[in-house]
Amino acid sequence: MDSLPDTQEPALKTVAASVLIVVAAITALSTLLAAAISGHFVSQNARRSLDHAAEMARLDREAERMSQHRAARRDAYAAFAACALTALRDLHAACAPTMSVADRKSCLITAQAAAYEVTIARGVLEVEGPQEVARYGHEVQEAMNAAVRALRNAFDALDRGSDTDRSILPQPREGLTAIYEAGGKADKAVTAFMQKANAALSQM
Repeated sequence: MDSLPDTQEPALKTVAASVLIVVAAITALSTLLAAAISGHFVSQNARRSLDHAAEMARLDREAERMSQHRAARRDAYAAFAACALTALRDLHAACAPTMSVADRKSCLITAQAAAYEVTIARGVLEVEGPQEVARYGHEVQEAMNAAVRALRNAFDALDRGSDTDRSILPQPREGLTAIYEAGGKADKAVTAFMQKANAALSQM
């Protein structure tokens, strides 16, 4: 086989060198491109992971806030219900079949104090909400105050009638019907409040 002319050999070597340079450049570029693409996906994955972690942290904070809010509402409802039940107990005690004048006055003072505690507890309901539960609490407060007024009026009437009278309920005196009616309304108001409060907590 004839050898290439001397003038062609340097040219072929130059072309070969150029091809090697081009191949090397393509290889380097491919490596850089692959690294860039890989880095992009790594960055995206890292960003998604950070976003997911941030979202989970936000959900955890929200769940904790809701848990604390629910606990605060539950405590407020329980405190109000306890005050209301205590007031009912004192009102019923004040309506015992036989009672001395001194005992009547003592029961009236106790019932008034219990009704006042209901008023204080209702203020917490206004803060904790919701408005619907607070409205039921207001109805309990109004019913308690009405029952105390009816009790006080009946006691005043009995005291005016006779200082020696030891009986309040067996005789059909003025104001006794009002006591029964007011007490019944207070009972119903407390029951309605407790039902509404339980429903509100179950929806949280």
